[in-house]
Amino acid sequence: MSDVDLDEQTRADLTFLLETLGLRQGVKEFTLSYGLVADNPDTVAVLTKSILDMMIDLARQVDVPQEHIDEGRTMPTFVDTGLGGSLFLVQSSLEEPEMPYVAIRDRGYWFYIDDRDMISKRTFGVVQILLSLTDAGEQAKGPVVSIGGG
Repeated sequence: MSDVDLDEQTRADLTFLLETLGLRQGVKEFTLSYGLVADNPDTVAVLTKSILDMMIDLARQVDVPQEHIDEGRTMPTFVDTGLGGSLFLVQSSLEEPEMPYVAIRDRGYWFYIDDRDMISKRTFGVVQILLSLTDAGEQAKGPVVSIGGG
């Protein structure tokens, strides 16, 4: 990384990162692949959740009516006690929501993402993109990802 001016701390952090990931020093581009172990020193292997895993995690963020829990239709909403808050919240109400971003009525309740909930709207958008990438039709193409610059 000699053509980039880095302060001493950033250079030390970069060296630590490359050593920790088992990557060669001085290399500017690395291949990102799916897997547990990289097949060469210029590859970063990652294991990600499946789309199904992500959908299950997001489903736990739906504010479900107590009536649906009592009837055995669903499990209670997951309550995150960690820092940072939720990335996704679907609210429920008997009344039609005033400012929905998306909404659907099911079994007498409205389920919706509030239009003022920027984080949930962003997460919903990412999920839509991820789901579009799972399209197996003839015209389906994988994503092109570029990381870095300069």
